[in-house]
Amino acid sequence: MTVDMVGPTGIFGRLNLPKVKVKNGVADVVITDQVIQIVDMENFKAFMKAMIQDEELVLRFENGKVRLGLC
Repeated sequence: MTVDMVGPTGIFGRLNLPKVKVKNGVADVVITDQVIQIVDMENFKAFMKAMIQDEELVLRFENGKVRLGLC
């Protein structure tokens, strides 16, 4: 499944995730050896800056039916 990576200023990349089965709305997902396709360099730079400076940064994965929040 391909998901959009969304930072504080919008979509900056795309990532292919493996299939994940979720029980009770909770799942631990380990993503290894994945290539992130950067689709907006300015949004990526803003995400990287926020990641360095902001302890409460939230990265969202979005793609239609998928919405995961990571802190």
